[in-house]
Amino acid sequence: MTTYKNIQDDTLDILSKSDTTTRNRVKKWINLGQKDFVTRELWPFREKTGSLNTVAGTQEYSLPTNFSDLDAQNIISVSIQGASARNLVYTPYNQLRVNQPDFDANAASVPTTYYLKGRSAGAYNIGFWPLPNDVYEVAIDYYKVATDLSADADESIIPVSYREALMHYALSIEHDYNTDYDAAQKSMNRYEQIVLLARNNLLAQPVDFGGFKIMGPADFKNHTGLRGEVR
Repeated sequence: MTTYKNIQDDTLDILSKSDTTTRNRVKKWINLGQKDFVTRELWPFREKTGSLNTVAGTQEYSLPTNFSDLDAQNIISVSIQGASARNLVYTPYNQLRVNQPDFDANAASVPTTYYLKGRSAGAYNIGFWPLPNDVYEVAIDYYKVATDLSADADESIIPVSYREALMHYALSIEHDYNTDYDAAQKSMNRYEQIVLLARNNLLAQPVDFGGFKIMGPADFKNHTGLRGEVR
């Protein structure tokens, strides 16, 4: 169950349906399931790094061109690469304008701050302050959102091991559409079980029970030696 079409076919097989109308609905349900799964958590598989180059004297840059899958609410870090390497500090645009009402008050320099501005159709601009005085490569680490599956060969950003969840989500919504509420609930329960499994496997951190400790210099000076050891 790897491609968009594989998930469709498996869902339709369980439903014992093959008509185009049902398939078109199932396609929508699969994409709804992907959005639900992906936005549940800041999953590791959502992490991505993109880059853009500044232009001397240009303050703002359109993100959608290079970052069509950007979740602008979940940018991990923005940093300048190379000889001028530094992490940039995020400041909301309105706060920056209050603190620096005239962006030109300071001469162009290596940026220290970035901000985001929304545009129409959900697009974003990223801006830098002070005004860049040169070409700098800026790396942006962020969490990506899932783009809708459309072509048969498309693959979800969800790891293969958990893509079965999309079938169960589609089954649940389709059963609900057909007023089979018990079957809808059973499929949704299975979907939630897979989401929980992914959460436990991908997000859970190992627990240190204190049963093992690496000794360091501070411990060594108080070490009395092992039995039979001459110090």
